[in-house]
Amino acid sequence: MAYRCPVSGGHWLPYQNYWRWLSQQPARLPHLPPGEDRGYQLESEDSHKVKICPETGTLMTRYKVGHGFEFSVDRSAAGIWFDVNEWEALRSRNFHDEVHLIMTAPWQAKVRREALEQVIHEKQAAQQVSEKDSGPVQNEPCGLEAAFRARFAVLLGPEVMERAEEIKSWLDQQPARREILTYLLHDPS
Repeated sequence: MAYRCPVSGGHWLPYQNYWRWLSQQPARLPHLPPGEDRGYQLESEDSHKVKICPETGTLMTRYKVGHGFEFSVDRSAAGIWFDVNEWEALRSRNFHDEVHLIMTAPWQAKVRREALEQVIHEKQAAQQVSEKDSGPVQNEPCGLEAAFRARFAVLLGPEVMERAEEIKSWLDQQPARREILTYLLHDPS
């Protein structure tokens, strides 16, 4: 048994109900590929808001689902919150019997790997288009390094990223680099 919010259409699933339901299932179902989720409308007004557990009153932790799903589920010690149509999307591809695994370190590591591979793929595709138009680009980072830089460029913005690159270049030339980094990372508060 899950509880549906009459305002948002989301669902609250207490862990004890989920575990009871899961123990009654005969076996895990095979996953279906992306595109089998019937195109559920998943963005809701409160999809990106921090949620408070309806049972404990504590902040919930958000976990990316990955595996072709573009949404996250929210978890507390008491249960899981699904925004409108998230449970239905998981169910349509047979992921609903693995909800408990989404919050595990191996699952989240795979989600991060998928995201990094996507960034690398997009960067390589853009580089191929650029090479077609103007020839090969020299001295451009590729693979993981390019994905790493691209991610931080988005997080920091162009001006801060440029300054960080200057500082990094200067640090790389310093014989006491580790000591400087240790000093900079020290937080006396």
